[in-house]
Amino acid sequence: MQLRFAIFLCCLILMSGWKLFAQQPVKPGLLEVNAQYRPRFEIRSGAFRPLSEGEPPAALVSNRFRLGLNYGYLDQLQVKLSLQEVSIWGQNDAS
Repeated sequence: MQLRFAIFLCCLILMSGWKLFAQQPVKPGLLEVNAQYRPRFEIRSGAFRPLSEGEPPAALVSNRFRLGLNYGYLDQLQVKLSLQEVSIWGQNDAS
């Protein structure tokens, strides 16, 4: 029992000296490009308002596309740009 406690205490002491970062430090002149594509299927059966008598539930597919650009130069400059497009499949563009 004392051996386990001693090992636990040693591990705790060794790990307490480490620095933990929520985000990785930015390298000089680093450019990162991130992209996300998320389709989503929904069935709305009275989600926002009760359905009328005989009204069928609505089914739709929406998608979100997000493009992100991150640029960092040392600790002096950080620029982040995020573009997003959200649409519903089959929806006509009004313009």
